[in-house]
Amino acid sequence: MMANDGLLCSLLQSHCPQLARIGPDPVVIGITDDSRLVRPGYLFVALQGWQQDGARFIDEALSRGAVAVLQAEEARPYVVEAVPGVACLFHPQPRRALAILAALFMGDPGRSLRLIAVTGTNGKTTTTFMLASILRQAGWSSGIIGTTGIVWPDGHVEPNAMTTPGPVQLQRCLHQMAAVGCQALTMEVSSHALDQQRVAGLCFETAIFTNLTRDHLDYHGSEEAYFAAKAKLFQKDQTRQAVLHLDDGWSERLMHICHHQNIPVLGYRLHRAALTTKEAAQATMALQLVGVSWQGLEVLLWHQGRSWPLSLPVAGLFNATNAAAAAAAAYSLGIDPEYVVAGLAAASLPPGRMQMIQAGQPFTVAVDYAHTPDALERLLRSARELTPTGNKVIVVFGCGGERDRAKRPMMGRAATQWADVAIITDDNPRSEMAAEIRRAILQGAVAKGAVCHEIADRAQAIALAITLAQGNDVVLIAGKGHEQLQISLAGSTPFNDVQVATAAITKLLGR
Repeated sequence: MMANDGLLCSLLQSHCPQLARIGPDPVVIGITDDSRLVRPGYLFVALQGWQQDGARFIDEALSRGAVAVLQAEEARPYVVEAVPGVACLFHPQPRRALAILAALFMGDPGRSLRLIAVTGTNGKTTTTFMLASILRQAGWSSGIIGTTGIVWPDGHVEPNAMTTPGPVQLQRCLHQMAAVGCQALTMEVSSHALDQQRVAGLCFETAIFTNLTRDHLDYHGSEEAYFAAKAKLFQKDQTRQAVLHLDDGWSERLMHICHHQNIPVLGYRLHRAALTTKEAAQATMALQLVGVSWQGLEVLLWHQGRSWPLSLPVAGLFNATNAAAAAAAAYSLGIDPEYVVAGLAAASLPPGRMQMIQAGQPFTVAVDYAHTPDALERLLRSARELTPTGNKVIVVFGCGGERDRAKRPMMGRAATQWADVAIITDDNPRSEMAAEIRRAILQGAVAKGAVCHEIADRAQAIALAITLAQGNDVVLIAGKGHEQLQISLAGSTPFNDVQVATAAITKLLGR
């Protein structure tokens, strides 16, 4: 990775004051934390990961021509003598150092872009897509980095292994975005990325908080630690202004944090009932729900006492809240409400987010990424509201392996509380025994009335749901969304819920 002819280690130290050096002062022409990508003249950053210690790969990095190695400060006592010609660098926070040095090597491209961050448990991807649509209407060249990929200003989508890329890939992406004339970049910033300091050194013009519900506790350990990771985004050196979801309980704590940091706060919320005169006058940015159907949402956008009627071409009440987040962020960037209305009216949902399947069937079928208890409940409650009395809500879902185990019975409880038929199947069991995951889900499936089926094969589970549906029934296929693989002990096999559901409908209709 490089955007220059190389930098002396001593120059790196001047930009990263806590960086200490033992040994020579070589010219470094690139930086990476992956020993396989080391080239002659590179700085290799040895990070301690969950499963691997980067120190184990120092010899490989040196054999590939590394001229400098960066480790955690605590590794310094173990360095007896430096390798001839190789600089040994130390930093108390090597992940932060990696992010800062990566930006330095790429010429700090974030400074030439208007950066917007979106964090939260649910709604991040959809909010980025809605905001990008608003930015296009306002004439801005913009890009997106998130779960479904990297979206370039020309619409080209590049696969993305992580929601928020590692700092080396991230800075390279920012450099390339700036090079093609991108003006604004909306980025999903995950709790993992914040905890691992992947965005250290970046300053976001606006940071959006969508909500916080149970997720990623396999990594963070507790909801408090999960929140603390999210809160790292709302620091003075990380963001200039905050957009907070006022209907989420964690926002009050974030508001206190922002006020303590002197970060301006703009709140947003969704109103199910008509706004009072006082509420309408006070609403900096709010959406009032007027009508809801599977074809879309009718809302009023309120801004400082004025309102604009708006047809959102998306289903799901939760998407009205995502639209409010995008609208508030656009306002924080100085975009006129007229462009906000036009952008939201033209917005399309990301792949696998409340994606409607129309293949000639007489019932409703949708694929959604909902993979947490809260997201699944919101999805099902929204569907229940739109399903005529006497018709069924059928849900197909599972839980991923090597993830928070405690949420599995909670998912089962949510499904059987709000659906008429719950079909429990596999969803990326990874290295775990899939049957044990399904068994844990079934332990929570105790709510009244719902019929439960357990079918390991996800394609067969989806086919059963399609077969059971009639008339105005609703089939929801939850958990995998846009994903293209099913990952299990047997390996990775191609699998996409939309394609499988479409094929099942086609077979049912005899086409």
